[in-house]
Amino acid sequence: MPPSDTNDPIPSTLRGTFALVTGLLLAGPAPSTAGADAPAPADRELAVIVDYRQQPVAELQPYSYWRWSPEVKASAGDFSRRAIVEGADGQRHLLLHVSPTFPWYGAPISLHSLTSDYFPPESDAIILRLRVESGEFLLGIGGPTAYFGDSDVFTATQRIPVGDWIDVRFDLHEGLRRNYRRAGYGRSARVMSYNRWAQEPTMLYVSPGSSGTLRIQSAKLVATGRGRPFPTFEPAALKPVRNVPAALDSAFSMLLADSQAADFKASWLDPAACRYPPPAIAAAEGPAPGSDALSATAGWNEEIRWAGLRTEPTSGADALAITVRVATDVASAQLASDAGQPIDIGLFAAPVGEPFPWDRLRPPEEWRRDAKVRGYDLNFSHRVVGTVEGLDVGLFHARRFVRPGEWHSFVIPFEDFACVGATGVFRERLAAHAPPTPSDASAAVLWLVPWPRRKPGAPSTATVADVRFVRIDPSDARPRRSYPAPLPGTLPQENQP
Repeated sequence: MPPSDTNDPIPSTLRGTFALVTGLLLAGPAPSTAGADAPAPADRELAVIVDYRQQPVAELQPYSYWRWSPEVKASAGDFSRRAIVEGADGQRHLLLHVSPTFPWYGAPISLHSLTSDYFPPESDAIILRLRVESGEFLLGIGGPTAYFGDSDVFTATQRIPVGDWIDVRFDLHEGLRRNYRRAGYGRSARVMSYNRWAQEPTMLYVSPGSSGTLRIQSAKLVATGRGRPFPTFEPAALKPVRNVPAALDSAFSMLLADSQAADFKASWLDPAACRYPPPAIAAAEGPAPGSDALSATAGWNEEIRWAGLRTEPTSGADALAITVRVATDVASAQLASDAGQPIDIGLFAAPVGEPFPWDRLRPPEEWRRDAKVRGYDLNFSHRVVGTVEGLDVGLFHARRFVRPGEWHSFVIPFEDFACVGATGVFRERLAAHAPPTPSDASAAVLWLVPWPRRKPGAPSTATVADVRFVRIDPSDARPRRSYPAPLPGTLPQENQP
């Protein structure tokens, strides 16, 4: 596994987003005080996220907030320090210093990136080995999640007083808090998840009320059994329900935007003003010579652009079988796996017996008639259709990881999907991020490449082939869910800029 960029200064391409994320309020239950009882006996170590004892001594850039005045930015070194140093014990540590005069804006700051690597689905907690040398720190871990997820999600805040070296545990499921600034559909969800939809690098957050000097020796990722590896199934356990031909005339592009909703019209009438143009979809060859596939190429710098493949309404299935390949020059990595490039898979569903309302999501005829280029075929943005009555549509999401340039075949049980967008009768499903069911009428399969962590905006091509709806043999008792069901958060859900 290549080393992560945890010792690098916060990249300039991310700084604006990290600053936006710092809009979380501290309202809610008081932070818990960390004890020295982690790791629990049931923990199974998945990976060492970072071990600063192995890092070279280096002075890192101090924290700087994009909304600070030029004068305050010029004095950033007076307010914080980040460095890899050698301590009195002869061991190297990450040293983080926050001055009592730090100019807080009433919200946590993303002080340091722990890793740019994704976590496997069986990840349940992060354990930091640390010591507060002076003062007191209020710490949390998290960051932005996908646009269609919960926007920004963070672990419960831990209060760390001065003391000896301790292991501090940050649970990735329980006690989460969030800022729903970008979550159009997701803001109505009563539950939340971090790892399922993690988007940008995982950050260490420091909350107002913190000051002093903190040393971190290492961070590790552990499993307790709540999350599980992605399930696999033998072909003999699958009963075919419907094959979905990879036909170009059944392909479509879809916009699922937040503030970028104007791109739908611009993509047709003013392409130069369209900041996030639709993916370029083309016929391609599948894994077998002469077999059909569909490719979609885009910059994918936000998860608002989808490629899709329509199918006849299909009920009675309880899993999706699909073969995928991602071609990219900026592949992401996943801890504890050599398959580190994520790909997101979606399902569109409608109630059985009702036709899928394609026409209500399409652009007006006059746009298509006057356009010089083909824009987005569908618009499922919350600001446009999220509150429309008489429209019953559910969008469900699952994530898998691949090795770039290689074909990977997956069987994704419906139980491993979660509702991320909904209108009408599917809104209750969205409130619980619940999965689709065999009684839903699946109408399309969608896909996209998540936000490239190592180079935002870098183009990638995602190709799908051999798409099938199947039913898993009921006698197959292996677990069908990888990411745990999302849980309620304990802090208020705020909408901060």
